[in-house]
Amino acid sequence: MTELHADIARSAQEVIEEAILRSARFAQRLTGERAVCLAGGVALNCVANTRLRRDGPFDEVWVQPAAGDDGSAIGAAFWSWHQIDDRPREPRQGDRMASAALGPAYTNDEIAAWLEDSEIEHERFDDVGALVEVVVAHSPPDRSSGGSAAAWSSGRGRWETDRFWRTPRQRRDRPPQSPDQGPQSFRPFAPAVLAEAADRWFDLDGATSPYMVFTAPVSGWRPRDDAHVAGDAHRGLAAQLRDVRSGIPACTHVDGSAPVQTVDAETRPDFHRLIVPSATRPECPSLNTSFNRG
Repeated sequence: MTELHADIARSAQEVIEEAILRSARFAQRLTGERAVCLAGGVALNCVANTRLRRDGPFDEVWVQPAAGDDGSAIGAAFWSWHQIDDRPREPRQGDRMASAALGPAYTNDEIAAWLEDSEIEHERFDDVGALVEVVVAHSPPDRSSGGSAAAWSSGRGRWETDRFWRTPRQRRDRPPQSPDQGPQSFRPFAPAVLAEAADRWFDLDGATSPYMVFTAPVSGWRPRDDAHVAGDAHRGLAAQLRDVRSGIPACTHVDGSAPVQTVDAETRPDFHRLIVPSATRPECPSLNTSFNRG
C-alpha cells in the first residue's frame, strides 16, 4: 500500500460522494420528500452515507443493511406481500425493521447434537449470564495480541453482506485501545457499543447506528498538528496510519471516524449483555466486531 494507492482511493471516494449528493438533491427536488431510503451496493459505502446524512437535502436517511444484490430477496418478498397479496402499507417512523436477524436459527439441542457428532469438546450453558462470564473471562481487555477469540451465535442469523457489514457474531478480543490497527492497515476495527452509552465515545448527536452503515467521529480525536503534517512527507503511509490520536486507536480511521454499531437491549439482548462488562470500563468502552484481517 503506497501513497499512490491512497490518493486514488481518496479521489474515487470524493467522486462517489459528489455523485450521490447530486443524485440526492435531484431526487429531493423531483419528489419533495424529506426522507430517503437507500439500497444497492454503493449504499454500503458508510463514509458516503454519512456525508449524505450530514450534507444532503434529506432530514432522514435510512440504509437497507443488506443493500447489495443479496438484499433483493427481501425486496422480492415485500413486493409479493404488498403487490400480489395486496397487503396494506402503513407509513411508519423510525427503524421499523428493528433487526436484520432474518436468517435461520438453531436450538441448543441442535447445536449440541452437531458438536457431539463432530466429536468437538464443548460445555453447555443454558444460562446466558453464565456464558457471558466465561466469554469475558477468556477475553480480558488487556490482551493486546494473540490469545483467545470468541465466536457467538445467538438467535436467528443476520442478513448481511459479509465484507462490509460486521455483525454481532464476529467478535475479536483485541481491545479498541490497542494501536495495532484493524483488519487491513487502512481499515479500523468496527466498534460495537451500548446504544445508551454511545455518545460518551462517539459524536452521534443522539442518533443510532444499528447496522454499521454510517460512521461517527470518535470523541476526543486529535487532528495532526502542523509539525506532524510537515513531517509526513518523510514517513511511510503505514507509520502515518498508526499515529495514536484517540483513546481507541484500533477503532479510529485516519479521518477520526469509526464505523460504529449501536446495540440496543430490546433488539439484541444477548449481545447487549455481553458488551456491558466492557462498556463499564473506561479503558475498554466497546467490543471490536471485526474478525477478518483482509
